[in-house]
Amino acid sequence: MLAAKIKGSKIYNLEGGKRFTKPGLTAKWLKPISNITVLQRPEQKRPRPDGKVYGPFYELPEYENRDEGYIVVTGGTYMVSANYLISYMIMKLDMVVLQV
Repeated sequence: MLAAKIKGSKIYNLEGGKRFTKPGLTAKWLKPISNITVLQRPEQKRPRPDGKVYGPFYELPEYENRDEGYIVVTGGTYMVSANYLISYMIMKLDMVVLQV
């Protein structure tokens, strides 16, 4: 990218859509050489005031949504939330299958 910048190319730094509290590491590294930092949500202006909001950008869904009587839960970073969700499912639902 540095070679492209030296040759006069414009570099656009696209910040991830889930970064609300602090800039991502790649965005932090690219800031000195990028022409603009593109943000996806207005809330991202707080940690990155020099960015411009042009989003949100969405990926097209790969599968069609359909109700087949089950709940799909994906794990995330915060285990406190996952533990709360698992406890809730066990208390409120008749049949729970957990895959670890």
